[in-house]
Amino acid sequence: MLKNIGGYKMENTKDMLALVLVAAGFMYLMIVTVAGLIA
Repeated sequence: MLKNIGGYKMENTKDMLALVLVAAGFMYLMIVTVAGLIA
């Protein structure tokens, strides 16, 4: 990843987007699980 300096920013942005998506999915799963336990 560090070798390709030219496309580093694009890769970094993609990584950030992927990380945000994973975090959002994890939060959604946690909320659904908690709601299921409470209900």
